[in-house]
Amino acid sequence: MRRHSAYPYWFLIPGGAIFVVLFIVPTVASFYFSLTYWDP
Repeated sequence: MRRHSAYPYWFLIPGGAIFVVLFIVPTVASFYFSLTYWDP
């Protein structure tokens, strides 16, 4: 059997990091702020 290298997965890290920073973090932050009461 041929063993697959982990090398191609290194190309997913930059895209995954951008996805987390631009989508997941703001989504979680807005969900958190929607559950808190504060006056601007």
